[in-house]
Amino acid sequence: MREVAHLRSRTNTFGAVTRIRNSLAFATHQFFQNRGFLYIHTPLISTSDCEGAGEMFQVTTVLPPHNEPISKAKLQTHDKVPKSEEELKVIEEARKAAEAEKEAKKAEAAAKAEAEGKKVKKEKKQKEEGPREQDLYNFTEIPLADQRIDYKKDMFGKPAFLSVSGQLNVETFAVGLSDCYTFGPTFRAENSHTSRHLCEFWMIEPEIVFATLQDNMMCAEDYVKFCLKYVMMNNLDDLKFFDERVEKGLIARLQKVIDTEFKRVSYTEAIEIL
Repeated sequence: MREVAHLRSRTNTFGAVTRIRNSLAFATHQFFQNRGFLYIHTPLISTSDCEGAGEMFQVTTVLPPHNEPISKAKLQTHDKVPKSEEELKVIEEARKAAEAEKEAKKAEAAAKAEAEGKKVKKEKKQKEEGPREQDLYNFTEIPLADQRIDYKKDMFGKPAFLSVSGQLNVETFAVGLSDCYTFGPTFRAENSHTSRHLCEFWMIEPEIVFATLQDNMMCAEDYVKFCLKYVMMNNLDDLKFFDERVEKGLIARLQKVIDTEFKRVSYTEAIEIL
C-alpha cells in the first residue's frame, strides 16, 4: 500500500481510521467552540524551540538543491519559404539537429530508467547503512561566517524549524483575547521508531486564563469524554470493526472511560506509585 498510495483509502482499515479521525477533529473544534474558546492558527515554521526538549526539523534555504538544472539551447523554426540555398542549408541543419535531439532524448530516457534502478538500489543500501552527508549536499556552496553557517543569507535570517508546539503563540493571544486553543500538526525529529513516537502528529493545545489546576484537569477530562461519546455515536460501525479485527474489547474499554470519573493524584503520590 505504501507503493500504491491511492489504494489505501479503499481498504477497510484505512477507511475506518480516516472516518474516526474526521470525527475526532470535528468533536475537538465543537467542544472548545461550545465553551467560548477562540481558535488560533499558529505558525508551522518557527525560530524558537517552545518546549526546549527533543530534536527539531530544520527549515532552511541556504543548502543547495539536490539536482542542478541543465539549460539546453532550443531550436526555433519558422514557416517562411526559403529563397536561397543558404536558407535551405540552415533548415536542413535545423532538421538534423532536431533529429539528433530526439535521439538524444531517447537515450537520455533509457539512461534515466537505468539510473532510477541504480538509485533505488543505492537508496535501499543507504537506508541500511545510514545516509552520508556528502551524498546529499555540496557543502562547499553553503555560506559560512567564522566557520559557521551564515543564516543571514537564509530566507528567515536566522535558524528556523518546523514547530514542535504552538503553545507560546497561543499564550500571547490568550493574554488579550481570553480562552484560546490551537489544533494542528506539530513535528518532532526524535530518532525513535516506536508507535508512541511520531515525526508528525496533530496536537490540541488549549490556554485557559485565570484557571486553577482543578479547572485544567476538569477541561481535559470533559474533552476526552466528549470526543469518545461523539465517536461512539457517529462511528460505531468502525469501532465494531476494530473491536472484532484489531483489538478485542475496545468498545467496552471506551465506554468504561466515559462512565468512570478520572482519578486525581498529587505529584508526591504519583512518585510513590512509580
